[in-house]
Amino acid sequence: AESITYSLEANRWTKRIPDSAGAFKFLQDLMDEGALDPSHRETSNRMKQIAIALHNYHETHQRLPPQAIVDAEGRKLLSWRVLILPFLGQQALYNQFHLDESWDSPHNLEVAQSIPHQYAPTNQSEIRRGDTRVLAPLTAESAFGRPGLPLTFRDVTDGLSNTIWFVQGPASAAVPWSKPADWEIDANSYEKWLPTPDASASVCNMDGSVQSISGAVAWETLSKWLTISGREIVAEDELHPEE
Repeated sequence: AESITYSLEANRWTKRIPDSAGAFKFLQDLMDEGALDPSHRETSNRMKQIAIALHNYHETHQRLPPQAIVDAEGRKLLSWRVLILPFLGQQALYNQFHLDESWDSPHNLEVAQSIPHQYAPTNQSEIRRGDTRVLAPLTAESAFGRPGLPLTFRDVTDGLSNTIWFVQGPASAAVPWSKPADWEIDANSYEKWLPTPDASASVCNMDGSVQSISGAVAWETLSKWLTISGREIVAEDELHPEE
């Protein structure tokens, strides 16, 4: 059977999906990009490029990347954001990293001075140069937070379109892009990661679709959306309870 192919044209990823792709087909975008301002459109496009890179990583390795590269003692060294660099057109940058050293070793800190544009903010004045707001939510049942061996798409029984993969976090949550740090989230801390109740933030589901999430969303709703196999379905009106 034919497979999905991707090409980088005019600095934008383009995907070709044959009719036979079946369940692997990305869903149509759930946001009306025509209604977004340019910075939001660019954020959405960058998040989709990262999702495509994650899908290509899975197709190559038959598994998803772990949240971090670890050493023999289990210490976290580098982020998943480093692992997918070859699939973002950044093979040369990936080759410069010492994968057996911590993100903050002198060598790796120097390499990380170059940040792929997919991880960079659309408004650099919001955060320190070299930091990113692209974060994976970490819970015991989330895609990057679940302990054990790296996942495959077959493990995501809630469905790729019903499971958050990563988010565009607030400026206050930004981290150095190569650091193995993400969104540590629970019922007591989730609200500080959300925008104000009258605003919204962007999340990327595991099918590659980008959605907005209201700052007024309840923890019960968000926790269902984060699990990969909780057998929950999140209704659209739960994402925007104020509407």
